[in-house]
This record gives sequence, structure tokens and C-alpha cells, in this order.
Amino acid sequence: MINCHLSELEEEGAAKANLFRILKYARPEWLMLIFATVNAIIQGCVFPAFSLFFTQIIETFSPDLNDPNWRDKMRKDGHFWALMFLVLAGVMGITMLFQATFYGVSAERLTKRLRSKVFRNIMRMDAAYFDNPRHSPGKISTRLASDVPTVKSAIDYRIGSVFNSFVSVSCGIGIAFYFCWQMALLVLAIFPLLGVAQGLQMKFLAGVAGKDAKEMENSGKVALEAIENIRTVQALTLQKRLYYHFCHHLDRPHRMNRRKALLQGLSYGFASSIFYFLYAASFRFGVWLIFAQKVNNPMNVLRTLFAISFTAGSLGWASAYFPEYAKATFAAGLIFKMLEEEPHIDGMTQNGKRPKISGAVDLIKVFFRYPERPDVTILEGLDLSVKPGETLALVGPSGCGKSTVISLLERFYDPLDGAVIMDGEDLRGINPTWLRSHMALVSQEPILFDTSIRSNIVYGLPEGSYTEDQIIEVAMKANIHNFVSQLPDGYETRVGDKLVQEALDKASEGRTCIVVAHRLATIVNASKIMVVKQGKIIEMGTHNELMQKKGAYWALTQKQAIKQNATSDQESDDEGGAAKF
Repeated sequence: MINCHLSELEEEGAAKANLFRILKYARPEWLMLIFATVNAIIQGCVFPAFSLFFTQIIETFSPDLNDPNWRDKMRKDGHFWALMFLVLAGVMGITMLFQATFYGVSAERLTKRLRSKVFRNIMRMDAAYFDNPRHSPGKISTRLASDVPTVKSAIDYRIGSVFNSFVSVSCGIGIAFYFCWQMALLVLAIFPLLGVAQGLQMKFLAGVAGKDAKEMENSGKVALEAIENIRTVQALTLQKRLYYHFCHHLDRPHRMNRRKALLQGLSYGFASSIFYFLYAASFRFGVWLIFAQKVNNPMNVLRTLFAISFTAGSLGWASAYFPEYAKATFAAGLIFKMLEEEPHIDGMTQNGKRPKISGAVDLIKVFFRYPERPDVTILEGLDLSVKPGETLALVGPSGCGKSTVISLLERFYDPLDGAVIMDGEDLRGINPTWLRSHMALVSQEPILFDTSIRSNIVYGLPEGSYTEDQIIEVAMKANIHNFVSQLPDGYETRVGDKLVQEALDKASEGRTCIVVAHRLATIVNASKIMVVKQGKIIEMGTHNELMQKKGAYWALTQKQAIKQNATSDQESDDEGGAAKF
């Protein structure tokens, strides 16, 4: 089992899973698993039967030449036992077919269900969940891409070899004791040496599995971040540094695998030689038993030896399951932890009020700190009020809490104290999906999903709640209709992410807008401007009123050389964006 994995499991706050817990999640596949197990048990009876049939064939081809009818007897017995081997072939083929098929289908169905459930649970999580470094895109992607498929190893075709081996060895030992208990004891006394060799091998393989997985996860994280930000990497000439960082995470698995190869060779060599040592000791002891008249029929010595040695071969197949099982329990512990995590703000819940929203916003004595920075106070008793249809601009230096206000309005986070009120309702009592469906969040670099232009436009809207004319109308307001129409595939053209679109004032007419801005020219025409510093409102008024005061706002405008009659250039700032209702 994976003992050295506990450190990572503890780091994630997870517990190592076991087969029964995995089977709990595989409940819909229980019927198929039972059917596959029955076939594995039947298949386990084939090797004991084969050992008996093989001994009978040897006896058939060793006739008493003094018997005048030995040829007829050999022909008759040879045909019969050949038919029995044909029956064994049919049983082996059919049971292996059903076993591999039903275990395989069950494992794949479990993988698909776990993947979908994990992804759905991730989609439920709030922003604070993704602020945690343990939940980085690289780690989450690794969980979905690598860890989920690893879980299926606990119930795939390899588990059938365990049932097969158990039945086979049990039957073989029973046959051995029935025909010659003295020989059976000798063979069983030598046999544990083989178990020791395989046990040491499994322990070592299980021990390095978790370390390999952790280093591969870290290397995957480096690769993902480097590729996602390749332009920044190139601009800062970080290619060599990231390359060495990536290779550093591969060095440990490489060294461990070289050591593993040597130990595997030693254990395999020892395990293979044990069988020949077993045959040598057994034949010598068998001769003694025969001449000491401890055994009446010499063929019983062969029946005993073959019954154990033939069935013992199945232990090798069963041993291949346990390293994979060890990896599966480790991965399952991490996956189940993700499945069982509950968000503070459930983005997919059906609970909560669905009031009519007109756009009246009030923040009442709001205090806030980000969960990953508990010592840094972002908002400290913030009060603000926006009437329906007004445009409020928040300005101030970086880190003063402007974007945090937008995050609280979208209910990505909840305030530590105070309340965020929308049309008289505390946001904590409003259904998050309903709330966000009445908001439009505009940022400098809108994220475009890797799908068609049409799909990107209607994302977030219920299916059937829009018409083609409405899609075209939106595109015309955004000044992209003519451009899109000229594309070969029109609105079905696929687009990538991080393509910047021009925002228009027409989208904000008649709506409540809260703008977070560094470029103050964008909010000159705002109905109300609030200057935020250290989580508090220090100035409030229109652009002209604040310019006349020559206070904090005036000082900010001087830094940007903005004249009093500057006009808005309609761009979002580089920190946050605007929320519109």
C-alpha cells in the first residue's frame, strides 16, 4: 500500500480510499461487477482441472506394455482427455471474454461518472476555492486527466485475477492434500519464498508510485503555466529557466525508476528460480516417498506437485493488481476529497430568492479580507449607494478595493461583516444564478470560449430564450456584425480566448453601472464618482465637483494629465471592469 503518499493526502486534507469506498461510487455497476466476478471464479477452477487432466495425459501416454490391449486403451483415453482439454479451452475463452468485458465496461463507466461529477463540483465552487494554490488550474487538470482514470484500476480486469488466483490456489491446495499430504506440506513450505519476493517487489513499487505522481503533477503544472503564458515567457526570456524547472521535477522519477528497474530484475529473477528449486526438491522427495512406500500410486506425486505449481502461476497475475490498486486508492482519496467539498457560495444551487432587480445597490459598512490574505484588510466599513440608472465610478490606487466591490456585487465572495443590498434584498439571500443573470461584467480582456461566435454571444442565456435577430442586434451594437458577416463561416466561426472586443456606451443606457477605473478619462461622465482608499470612501461627487475640491480625485487626474473637459474613451481599466444591471 502507499504509505509515503500520506503527506500529500494530509496536505490536501484527504484520506486514502479503499476498495469498499470505491465500490460505493460504482454502485450502478454492481450487477456487471458481480457477473464478471462469477466468471473470474469459474475461470479460477480451470487451472486445478488442468493439473489433473495433464497428469491423466501423462498416465495415458505411459501404458503398461505388457497389456495386450494397451493401444486401444490409449486411443480411447487419449480421445477423452483431448476432449476435456477442448472443454477447458471453451470455458477459459468464454469466462475471460465476459470477465474482461464487464470489468472493463464497469471501470470506464465509473471513470466517466467520476469525471463528470468532479467537474460539476468544481463548477459549483466559489472564487475563494480557486484562490487556494492547491486548486490551481494545473492541479485540477491533472486530477481530471490522470487521477480519475487511475481510480478505475481498482475495479478493472485486474481485480478479476485476484478472485481467479484465490479460487485457483485454494482448489490446488485441496487437490494436493487429497492425493499426497506429505508432498503438499513440502511444496507449501517452499512456496512462501515466492511470496516474499513478490511482496518486496509490490512494497517497493507502491512506495515510489506516490512520489512519481506528485513530481509528475508538479512538472505538469509547470508545463501548463508555461504554455498558457507563452508570450510572457518569451518576453521575459524564461524559456531556459522553465525548462530546467520542468526537468528538475522529472529527475526524481527518473532516478527512482532506474533503481526500480534493478530491484525488479532481482525480484523477478529470484521469483523465477524458485519454481525450479521447487521442482528439484519435490521430485527428490517424491522418489523417497515412493520407495519408502508412503505413496501407493506414483502418479499421485505428480498430481500433488502439478496441482500446486500450476495454480501458483496465477499468483503472478494477481500480484500485478496490487501496485495498480495502491495507485488507485491514492488517486481516489484525492478525487473523493474534491467530490465531497462544499462551496461557501454554491454557484449552481436552486435555493435562494429570485426578486425583480432594478439596479438599486447599497453597501452597508462592508468589511472584507480575501481568504488567502487574512491579514490584509481590503474593505473597512465601506458604505456606498447607487440608484437605478446611475453610473458610479470607483477610482483609487491599486489594491484599494475597487475590483473587490465588483466581486462582492457578483457574489464571488461574501463580506466578513456588513451587507451588500440589491433592491432591498441582501445578496446572501438571493439565488446566485438569478443574480448573475441580471448582471453584465465587462473587463478589458473578455474571455472567449473555444467555440463559435454565436455560442460566445449567447453564453449564459437559457436555451431558447433568444432569437437570431437578437444575436445580430447585439453584434451590431458591439460594432462586430459587419466584420463577422464577412467571415467565411459568419457567426459559426470559431474563436479563441483573450480576444479584446470594443465596449459601447449603448449597452449601459438605462442600466445601473458600477465602473472600476484606473484611466480616469473613462468615468468623466459618470453620475457619481467615489474615491476609495484603504477600503473607505474618502471623496464622493461628480467629476466637476471633485475637480473643484482639488482633493484626492484631483490629484489622481493630475497624474494622468486629464483636463476638466476630457471626454470618455469608453475603455475598461486594467484592474477590474464594470458591472451593469
